[in-house]
Amino acid sequence: MAKTRKPRPPIVDALEIRLAAWGPIQVKRLFSGFALYRDGTIFGLVMRERVYFKTGPGNLADYDGMPPFSIRRPDGRETATRYHEVPGTVLDDPDELPAWADKALAVTLGHGLQSNLHEPE
Repeated sequence: MAKTRKPRPPIVDALEIRLAAWGPIQVKRLFSGFALYRDGTIFGLVMRERVYFKTGPGNLADYDGMPPFSIRRPDGRETATRYHEVPGTVLDDPDELPAWADKALAVTLGHGLQSNLHEPE
């Protein structure tokens, strides 16, 4: 019997609408969540109904106090990714959200990009 997929969380549909003027985004399933793409380039994740954008030196300071998306490894260690949770105030702001998405895309394209994974301090 085929496994039933969970429906997309409302935040995914909301992001497509809120970012439409910035540029059409594509949403693809990724493990237990979704990846956000623009023109084939990933810039964000939606995991457990939380939104994470790619971070690097050019935008990391904007995410002060926001947690990174972390992966628990089979040996029990947690590895933080270079994707940080987008604050709710930004998600609700029609001017700020596209600006943050633009910075995340710039990081992904190599403007301030470093390795994808780092160990937490």
